[in-house]
Amino acid sequence: MFSDELFDLAALTSAGVDYVPLAQLRGLVKMGSGGPGGAQDLAGREANARRSARQQRQQQQPEHPDEAWHGSGQRQGERPLRRRRLHRSQAGQGQGRRAQREDEKQQEDEDQDQEGEQEQEQSGQPDEQQRGHDGVGTGAGAPGWDGRLDAVLFFRDTDFPPVQALLDDMGVGLQAPRRGKDTWLRSPVSVSRGCSASQVEELRRMLRPYRFVAMLSYDDFALQTHKLAGTLLMDCGQDLCCEAYKTRSPLFHKSERIYQLAQDFVGKAIGKGKPFIAAHIRPMPDPCVVLWQSAEENLDPKQLTDICRTDFMYYRFVPNLQWLMRQHPNAAAVFIMTHPTIRSRVFRMLKAGGIQPVFIGMAQFNASVAAAEAGSSSTVGASSGSSSSSSRAPLRTPVSNSLLAMVEEAVAAMATVFLGTAESSMTGMIVQERLARGLAPESTFFMSPHANCTAAPCALRDYYTRRAERLAKHGTLKAMQP
Repeated sequence: MFSDELFDLAALTSAGVDYVPLAQLRGLVKMGSGGPGGAQDLAGREANARRSARQQRQQQQPEHPDEAWHGSGQRQGERPLRRRRLHRSQAGQGQGRRAQREDEKQQEDEDQDQEGEQEQEQSGQPDEQQRGHDGVGTGAGAPGWDGRLDAVLFFRDTDFPPVQALLDDMGVGLQAPRRGKDTWLRSPVSVSRGCSASQVEELRRMLRPYRFVAMLSYDDFALQTHKLAGTLLMDCGQDLCCEAYKTRSPLFHKSERIYQLAQDFVGKAIGKGKPFIAAHIRPMPDPCVVLWQSAEENLDPKQLTDICRTDFMYYRFVPNLQWLMRQHPNAAAVFIMTHPTIRSRVFRMLKAGGIQPVFIGMAQFNASVAAAEAGSSSTVGASSGSSSSSSRAPLRTPVSNSLLAMVEEAVAAMATVFLGTAESSMTGMIVQERLARGLAPESTFFMSPHANCTAAPCALRDYYTRRAERLAKHGTLKAMQP
């Protein structure tokens, strides 16, 4: 489900990859029973009602004493960050914190899921069979799809997340089937189970009876696809999922429109064709971002250790960039990506180290988009030439932090050299896009607590070399966890 304005879908089409554009998905739902727009309007009202009910439940729940939404200083449109008090014993347990967040998210719709499962057991009929009687969206010549899913496929062994809430957040009126063993399925293929040819065939057999299936997956399809190069630099062996991601994911990249906006910024703020360094710093987890927002000039080392999984970045970010600048003395600028709420601290650290950062602010981005659409050649406040001065059709996608992030990623993917945060999926997107664009792995680095990466950052290939060594020594996936 992709937007052709944001992603280059022609590459997928030429490679024979099936996909559903976002506009087409909305159109399919609108063509459902009850006439054009009828099913969509009803589904939209139901989704809004569910969202409102969830919000009311959340407002009625007393706030946990150890957790509160951090709202002070939050800018419009930014994703709120959670403040959580962590003890030292929790500091190294990233997987435990992640599981805790998933449990909290799941709790929102747990009652709804249990109720649906009870109804399913009482009815004794899979939802697909009932839809067959309805005659909606099944068989040749059907009037259209009403947006109801036949099944949900989950890649984890844990409890299902709040499925309907996730669908509602997509905003296209999709409806989950009632919960039951024939409609809420667990994939035989996953990171923990493996992905052999026989398992892939088992998955095919499982899904064959269904027409519309939603697959719920984060990094469960192949090992650590969100981290750094994903599987692009791995020897996948007999793991077909790993190999599929390795060969197909480079086909999926941003649209020319996104790269035009990125080129506009580079041309004006850095200089067209000039070499530059890009870096992305993202403290982990969210409470660590909150810590970095502190008004104190220097952060407390104990708090960094207790709260952050990435405390080493506080000490190594500037030295790593200084080392890269010495290796690339002709670099015209250092482009920085970071969370807006910690930008002031990051910039103070950089300037103290003699580095003058360049970044895209939301105001600059708004002006750049407007100028590009009007055919203007003056936007970001610099004088170098733009990649294009011709007018462009107005963006259908609203200007937002998410859209800005995509342009930032495109800028970083164009950089001569890139320094990233290995724990961040945003860095992963950039690294994999750089490789897909043909940039050498040797042009990409990451911050690490490794003893060899104090002044000079770790090279991208080092991560996969060390990971292969751990796997060979221990022989289990556990040895390959971040």
